[in-house]
Amino acid sequence: MRQDALLNQYLNHAGHYNELLDQHGAVRPHWVPLVRQLEGFAENSFQEHIDLVAERLRSFGLSYNAYSEVEGLYQPWRLSLVPVAVEQDEWATIAGAIAQRAKLLDYILSDIYGEQQLLSNSDIPATLVLGQKGYLWPCQYLLPSDTPKLHLYAADIARCADGRWKLIADYTQDCRGAGFALQNRQIVAPLLAEAFSASHVRHQTAFYETLQQTLKHYAANRADNPIVVLLSPGPEHDLYFEHAYLSSQLGFPLVESADLTVRDDFLYMKTLRGLRKVHVVLRCMNDRECDPMELDAGSMLGVPGLVHAIRQGNLIMANALGSGVLESPGLQAYLPGLCSKVLGEPLKMPSVQTWWCGDAGSLDYVLAHLNDLVIKPAFTGMRQDTVLVGALSQKEQQSLRESIEAQPQAYVAHEALDLALTPDIADAGSASLDAYPYLVRVFAVARPDGTYAVMPGGIAHVGYDRSQTLISRRNQGASKDVWVTQVSLSAKKGLSNGEGPDPADAQIASDLSLEDLLASHVDVSARVGDNLFWMGRYGARCEHVVRCLQLLAGLVGNDTQIDQQKVALVHKLCEQMFIMQAGPAVHHPTQGALDLLRAAVSQSDAVESLVNNVYRLYFCGWNVKERLSQDNWLVISKMRNSVAVMPRSLPAVQSHLDNLALMCASLGGFVHEQMTRDDGWSFLELGRVVERLRHAGQVMAYFLQLPSAEQKIFEGSALRLLNSVVTYRARYRREPELLSVIYITLFDPTNPHSLKYQCEKIRSRLNDFELNGGQSVALLDTLGEQLQSFDLGQFVAPQVDHRLVCERLVGLCELAQKLVDTLTRDISRQYFLLADHYHDNDVVDVRNEVAS
Repeated sequence: MRQDALLNQYLNHAGHYNELLDQHGAVRPHWVPLVRQLEGFAENSFQEHIDLVAERLRSFGLSYNAYSEVEGLYQPWRLSLVPVAVEQDEWATIAGAIAQRAKLLDYILSDIYGEQQLLSNSDIPATLVLGQKGYLWPCQYLLPSDTPKLHLYAADIARCADGRWKLIADYTQDCRGAGFALQNRQIVAPLLAEAFSASHVRHQTAFYETLQQTLKHYAANRADNPIVVLLSPGPEHDLYFEHAYLSSQLGFPLVESADLTVRDDFLYMKTLRGLRKVHVVLRCMNDRECDPMELDAGSMLGVPGLVHAIRQGNLIMANALGSGVLESPGLQAYLPGLCSKVLGEPLKMPSVQTWWCGDAGSLDYVLAHLNDLVIKPAFTGMRQDTVLVGALSQKEQQSLRESIEAQPQAYVAHEALDLALTPDIADAGSASLDAYPYLVRVFAVARPDGTYAVMPGGIAHVGYDRSQTLISRRNQGASKDVWVTQVSLSAKKGLSNGEGPDPADAQIASDLSLEDLLASHVDVSARVGDNLFWMGRYGARCEHVVRCLQLLAGLVGNDTQIDQQKVALVHKLCEQMFIMQAGPAVHHPTQGALDLLRAAVSQSDAVESLVNNVYRLYFCGWNVKERLSQDNWLVISKMRNSVAVMPRSLPAVQSHLDNLALMCASLGGFVHEQMTRDDGWSFLELGRVVERLRHAGQVMAYFLQLPSAEQKIFEGSALRLLNSVVTYRARYRREPELLSVIYITLFDPTNPHSLKYQCEKIRSRLNDFELNGGQSVALLDTLGEQLQSFDLGQFVAPQVDHRLVCERLVGLCELAQKLVDTLTRDISRQYFLLADHYHDNDVVDVRNEVAS
């Protein structure tokens, strides 16, 4: 496709800066490689590549919590195929301005929680700082003097109609958006590989390496074997996906408040092997929620005593508690003067022109020009929306005016901007580009020496309504990758290559010691171990339920009397295992048989239904997403999506179950091939083995209690349900018989699905742990002894009632199920619910303490 066809709808809009076209209508040089590749994509209206973006988003599991009552809780992340391109020389100016602003805000943060000279000299109105909930009084004089307080900083910037950049908002609470920026790059760059290479786009990885090494540097000053954790509010948070992704990229454990406890003024993580001292916390939650004892008594997300641990100098928090106060938009009005006074230089990037209504002169201006301004709440935590006054009705404007006059200190006004326009695909099915308004979020990370490294690129948000002056992630629109390109002459001459880490960052990382190199222990929190254990159980349980339904689906379509009897027997077993609801026996060819089977596949009325178990598996996987590979998570996501589909015909049901069986097998393969062999993996594998023991006990107890005639009918089905058909055929090469079926499913130590094999596997797994007290070890020994000593010769001995022998075997199966319940309880009590012993490196006498 020719360029004029690609841009036939793309025009220079009066009053807006155009990112793609210059004032003469020519494509700007740093956009040329991207436009060339997009010309080829437009041949099929971009649809193929839009679908690829959507597929990659699904494979990554990218989502956020939009609190939408219409579309559901977690929404797919919206990502545009077309990135925003910024030339390197221009980006260098932006990066310098962002680093300067981060340094200035770090100084302000230190002052307002320390000597408060800026407040006493009226450089900042005291009411603007001390009068908001975001100012945390318990954090006064809490901030350490030897490290930066603002470790991570982000800002929304926008280009104005005259081409200058202005800063819209500061983000000082946490790392919001930094994970999505890297994820966007990993999705878009491979699809635009030709343009990415030709544009010499700067990579973002050095930013994350700097963050990782800086936090490790702080921790290393406090211990020889330091621990850095990433603190998240949990899976219900709107950015939990980002928290999990950052955790996996940085290599820091993802923890919630329940994973942490404060003892003797130190913060500890509850791991599967006891309490491990934590030295640095990367915070991904609001500061007010971090400690219910000193900050917000109503918070259910915090760790009691956390503030005191920081006060004693035993913990570094990144960002420092109290940093949220800097997000007040009212501060922007005072930053130009503060920059000149504190740093001795002018502010390199101005904020949007801002007026705090708590100032009398500013209030007069705002009321006189209200219709032309944007009004925001002055304080963080206020539940008021940002509004463009000109878009309100006369009645709404009058109500807003009265509110401002009644409480002027609660409002901030800033100028309304005509945002620059960036190219994006015009409409669904379109083969051309159009221009839309956008914002860019940029990120900076502190180095130990107090300087800041700025990510080359960031994350942009485009709004598809050109009349928008306000753009939000919750508005209709999409995110974009931001490319810092180097196609200028200076880049080609090697004057600005931007590749590799900054020399200042390279000095942060120290050589890997031999002790670190050979370290074999990975700290796994008790919560993660709990979720992995149950993820193993639910994964195996899904496999067992699918196998039951596959057997039933294969029998429903047959007309023989023997198959109809098998259908009734399998259906009864499914009822006893709560896989299906109790109901009348099913018989082909009645429609009721198919309806019941379809319901069993896609409805959740039964407690142990396929749908319920898949959703439990998904929930456990979501809680430990940072521990799973992309392929592993993709399978779990596909399983969840699959059970939401209702097959209509018997062949569709059978195909549906075959696909689910393949996913279950893939999940088991990922467990063995892609997961690190640490404590978490041991518990996941233990969960799978425990569930297999439970399933074998259930199936064989049912089988052994059947009348002899029905046992004969069910022998082959028992082998299928325990996945032992191939083993049986290879071993005996004959039709199933009672004694051989019993041996291979209960006593065969080489059959990986037999009762005895599971017992030995559990014993092997328990060698990795030390169960204190409880009955599970004794029950395991008893079951093992009974399996070893049971005399199968009773089945061939004369004058022996086989029913009595079967009853004794039923007792073995029931003992196995009791072992499952007891072992689960003992493990949960010792490893998942309590953490009342310390790691060997931090030994403390806690004999009289009970962990929360």
